[in-house]
Amino acid sequence: MAAKASRAAASGAAYEEQRKKRVLENLKHLEDLGIAEMSKSLLQAARLQKLNKAGVRAGPKERKKFDATEVRRSSRAKTTVSYKDDLELWRQTLEAKGFRLSRSKTEYMKCDFSAMGYEDDDVSLDGQVVPKKHTFRYLGSMLQKEGDINEDVSHRIKAGWLKWRQAFGELDAFLRGTRRSGGRNTEHGREYTGRIPSYEQQQRAFRKAEKLQDSLDPNNPSFVKTMVRSHVSSCFWLGLPISFCKNNLPSKEFRMVLEDEEGLEFDAVYIGNRTGLSGGWRGFAMHHNLEEGDSLVFELAEHDKFKIYIIKAIDDDVKEAEPDDKNDNGVTKEEPDQEESPVAEPPKGAKRRKLRGRR
Repeated sequence: MAAKASRAAASGAAYEEQRKKRVLENLKHLEDLGIAEMSKSLLQAARLQKLNKAGVRAGPKERKKFDATEVRRSSRAKTTVSYKDDLELWRQTLEAKGFRLSRSKTEYMKCDFSAMGYEDDDVSLDGQVVPKKHTFRYLGSMLQKEGDINEDVSHRIKAGWLKWRQAFGELDAFLRGTRRSGGRNTEHGREYTGRIPSYEQQQRAFRKAEKLQDSLDPNNPSFVKTMVRSHVSSCFWLGLPISFCKNNLPSKEFRMVLEDEEGLEFDAVYIGNRTGLSGGWRGFAMHHNLEEGDSLVFELAEHDKFKIYIIKAIDDDVKEAEPDDKNDNGVTKEEPDQEESPVAEPPKGAKRRKLRGRR
């Protein structure tokens, strides 16, 4: 039994020695062929590639690019239009109508209202209330809102000009009168033909209006309004104080009665969302020959009636200036009682209004 085991051990040792000898021969054969070095290089490259994949995230896939060129029926190439030429055409068309184009901002247009003697006012364009000083900017944006000024420039300027004429025709009348006759526009009731008061005359009328306001019924809301040129000529639009309208008048449009000091009544239209008087105010202003600088006291006698007292800035009957509180010697003058002073007495309409309040 022992002999058999020893023979098996000797046979296994001989086999192992033979195997190792064969492995060494194979390695030597591979080295002679260069396969061993090649295998090492491949293993090293595979190891580095695995490390790179683990440390770097995969980037997003590149999206397919689409051609954004305009689809055209014609096979011919689209003609390139110079914006410089279009801007020049736009500028010439606008200047022919009295406008001036700002090349740096082509959507803005300006007009010098001071040369025409207009005051600040509001204009309605496409149902929107736009201040006059911004109306030309609004018109310019309206003409360029489509974004391509290189198409049909003249037609769009003409369309915008027609909208402007519908909203505010005075400027068109002024320009047409200047171009045709070379002088001032003579349309009746639109051109300002009144006198121009001095600053002192305007202040004197305003102070008198404030004194008159103090003598009115305190239960009736009131305010003082000094007339500017757009109130008594041109568009005849009278904007009222916003705070007064919000506190005392509705925000809707309704008919308003304007009563003067003699009791004569005029129908007007009050526009609540614009806080002003439009239709009918022109007739009141022309009937009373209102001028720039006149001060008016508006008393809300009823919910839909204004009692209006007029203080003229230039009074033909009064030649002398308003006396100062002190005389030439520096001594303060004693003011006479209101009942005895003819200067402190309010106009007939105001006196009659006070008497009605006492009853």
